[in-house]
Amino acid sequence: MTLTAEENIGWADAATELINGWTTAGEIGVVEVEAPTVREAIDKFIADWLKVNPAASVKPPQVTPTPTLPFSRGEMKRIVEACDKYGGNRDRIKAFVLAIRYT
Repeated sequence: MTLTAEENIGWADAATELINGWTTAGEIGVVEVEAPTVREAIDKFIADWLKVNPAASVKPPQVTPTPTLPFSRGEMKRIVEACDKYGGNRDRIKAFVLAIRYT
């Protein structure tokens, strides 16, 4: 998704409005950090981050579709018969194979 310049400004304005409501940013150790210091750091980050979309330069992968052919009747018959030869829950194996076959 690509944001327009107006949408980027809207995000920055919303973040700035939120940050401007802060009075203090909390305590770090024994030193209390004033909100303007935090606000300036966040404003700089937002201003730098929202100017350019870093994902815009990423190109989508080139995918070459590989055709897949369905199993023939003989192959499908052998697959279903093979379900009965395996140990464990044969009914579940056969149900799984048939569910994949018909979906």
